[in-house]
Amino acid sequence: MAKLLDGKEIAGSVRLSLKSELATLREKHANFLPGLAIIQVGNREDSNVYIRMKLKAAEEIGMKAVHVRLGPATTETELLSKIDHLNNDPAVHGMILQLPLDSTNPIDADKATNSISASKDVDGLSLENAGKLARGQLDCFIPCTPKGCLELIRRTGIDVAGKEAVVIGRSKIVGSPMADLLKWQHATVTTCHSKTLHLETVVKRADIVVAAIGKAQMVQGSWIKDGAVVIDCGINSVGGKLLGDVDFASASSVASYITPVPGGVGPMTVAMLMQNTFEAAKRSLVATGAWTLRPLPLELREPVPSDIVVARSQRPKNVTSLAAEIGLLAEEIEPYGFYKAKVSPRIIDRLSSNTNGRYVVVTGITPTPLGEGKSTTTIGLAQAPGALTVLMKDAVKPNLMQTLEGTPVFVHAGPFANIAHGNSSIIADRVALKLVGPDGFVVTEAGFGADIGMEKFFNIKCRLSGLIPNAVVLVATVRALKMHGGGPKVEAGVPIPDAYLKEDLDLVRKGCVNLAKQISNARAFGLPVVVAINSFKSDSPKEHEIVRQLALESGAFDAILCNHWAKGGAGARDLAAAVDRATREPPKFRFLYDSKLPIEEKIRTIAREIYGAKDIEPSEKARKQMERFTELGYGNLPICMAKTHLSLSHDPTLKGAPTGFILPIRELKASVGAGFIFPLVGTISTMPGLPTRPCFYDIDIDPETEEISGLF
Repeated sequence: MAKLLDGKEIAGSVRLSLKSELATLREKHANFLPGLAIIQVGNREDSNVYIRMKLKAAEEIGMKAVHVRLGPATTETELLSKIDHLNNDPAVHGMILQLPLDSTNPIDADKATNSISASKDVDGLSLENAGKLARGQLDCFIPCTPKGCLELIRRTGIDVAGKEAVVIGRSKIVGSPMADLLKWQHATVTTCHSKTLHLETVVKRADIVVAAIGKAQMVQGSWIKDGAVVIDCGINSVGGKLLGDVDFASASSVASYITPVPGGVGPMTVAMLMQNTFEAAKRSLVATGAWTLRPLPLELREPVPSDIVVARSQRPKNVTSLAAEIGLLAEEIEPYGFYKAKVSPRIIDRLSSNTNGRYVVVTGITPTPLGEGKSTTTIGLAQAPGALTVLMKDAVKPNLMQTLEGTPVFVHAGPFANIAHGNSSIIADRVALKLVGPDGFVVTEAGFGADIGMEKFFNIKCRLSGLIPNAVVLVATVRALKMHGGGPKVEAGVPIPDAYLKEDLDLVRKGCVNLAKQISNARAFGLPVVVAINSFKSDSPKEHEIVRQLALESGAFDAILCNHWAKGGAGARDLAAAVDRATREPPKFRFLYDSKLPIEEKIRTIAREIYGAKDIEPSEKARKQMERFTELGYGNLPICMAKTHLSLSHDPTLKGAPTGFILPIRELKASVGAGFIFPLVGTISTMPGLPTRPCFYDIDIDPETEEISGLF
C-alpha cells in the first residue's frame, strides 16, 4: 500500500520555514517585507477561492500580499498599464496574473503574462523564465506546480537522477515545465499527451509518474509500475466530488508513494508561490561587495592626447547594463539615451538596513592656475581595482554616468565652493553608500582647496546628513607647490616659466607650507589624511620625495605618488591601497565648531583654525545682520564662507600659508532653505566669472557623424 504524500502537511512545513527565515532576515534588515501582487480581472468565484488561499498563506508567513482587482470590462491596455505600474513598484517583489482572465473585452493572456518583469514573474510563466528552465538555467523562477511536485518527490527520499520519469500532459503551466525540471534533475523523461500511442505501456516503465492531463481517473493502477512514485496534478469536478487524473484506489495498491486529491499538489503550488516571492524579495537585497562590475580596458597612449581625444577613444557601456552591474533594479532607473540615467532615491528605502560603505572626500591644496588635479584623482581613485569596490560620485534623482573605464559615477549638483558649499548632493551620497555596502568605497570631491570645499563638506553637509566620513585624500602637485613657495606668476596665453618645468628643490620645500596647513586643516576634523602627489613629467624624483617626506612630517597617514592622468585607474592603485589602510579603523570624526555658538564666534573659529587669521573684522552692516539673523532664529545655522579660493586669506595674491591677518567680513546673507548663513569676505563677488565670448559660439556638431566639437 502506497504511503501518502500529504501536500497540506509539507506545505505547512514550507510556510513555517519561510516564516522563520523571514524573522531572521528582519533582524539584519528591519524593513525587509516580501511583497506579492495578485492581479485578478473579473470576479470568478473559483479564482476568488484560490486568491483567498494565497492571501492567507502570505499572512501566515508574515509577507504582504495585495489583491489587485480589475473590473470585468477591463481592456488589454488597462491591464498592461497596471502591470507596468507594479513592475516599477519596488515594494512589489512578485506578481501573478490570476487565470483565466474574465473580461468582456479581448485580452491576450500570453501578452499580459510576458509583460510581467522576469524578476517579478513568480509564477515562472514568462518567456524569459520558461526559456531559462528549458535551457537548464535554474536561477530562473520555476512554475509553482512543477516546483511543488519536485519537492513532493524529494520528500520520498528517492534519488531522481537516472530514474525513468513519465509526465502525462504538456501544458505550459504544468506538463512542459515539469518535464524540463525532471530532465535537469537528471531523470530520463518521456512526455506523453493525447496523441501518444500505447500510453499504458509507456507509463508502466516509469519510476516516477506525474499526471497532468485533465481527465478524471484516466490513469489506472494497472498502468503503474510496482513501487513507482505517483504525483497527481489533476483536479476534476465529477458529481460534486473532486477527482484526480489518477484512479487513487487502484494506483495506491501498487505505488510506493502517491498524492491525494485534494490535499496533495494544490497546497504545494501555493507554498511554492510563497517561496518564489520570498526568493524574489531576497534578490532585491543587493549582495553588497558582490558587484558584477565589468571594467572597460583603456588604450594608453604616449604622449597623452587631448581631453576630447581621450573622451572619444572609449565606447561606454549601455547605462542599463551598468545599472545592473552595481545592483540597481530596472525599475529604479530612468534612462536618458544610451549612456545616462536618473536614479530613484527610493533605493535608499530598499537598502535602508544595509551597512554603509566607507566615505572618502577628495580635496586639495590651495588652488593655483597650474591646477592640482582633484577631479582626475577622484576618477583615478574610483577606477583603481584591488579588493576594493569603489563607487565614484561627482556630485531629487542623481544622474548615473560612467568613467572611461566603466566605473559608475553619480553626478548630482555641485555648486562653486568659494561662494556656495561646493559639494554634491546628500541623496547621491546616500544612494552610493548603500549600493557599495560595508566593504565598498564612495569617493566624493569637495570644491577648490581643503579650506573651502572640505571645511563646508564637514561642517555643513555632514552635519546635515549625519553621514560620517572615513578619510580625506588631499591632492597636491609639485608645480602648484612651487607657486606657493614664491614661484613666478602664471598667466593665460603666456608660456609657463622655467621654474615650473625644471627641478627646484628649495621652491618645492618652501611651498609645502601650504600642504602642511591643509593637512592640519583636515586633521582638525579627526580624520586620517592620505596625500595624493599628482605627478607631471616635468617633476623630478627628488621633488616628489621632498613632498612625500614633508607630508608625513606634517601628520599625513601616507603620501602616494600617482599617475592616473596618464594611466587611468592603474596609476592610482597604490593610492587606493593607502586609502583602504587608512579607513580600516573606525573614524574619530568631529566638527570644528558647535552650531549653537553665536554667529560671530563660528566665523571667528573658521578664520583662525582653518585660514590662519589672527581675528575677524565684521563691518557695521555685518554686525547688524548677525543680530537680525539671531533674532529671527537663524543663529544655530552652520556657516558657509564666501571667500577667494586662491589664498587661505581674503587676498588672492597671498600664497603659501599666511598668518596674522585680519579677515574682513563685509556682510552676511542667509540661505535659510539650504540651511546656512554665508558671510561675504573682503571683495568676493557671488556672481561667477564668465568669459566675454560665450563658449557656445565654438560648439558645433557634424550632421553625418553626430560628433560634437568645441567642448574642450
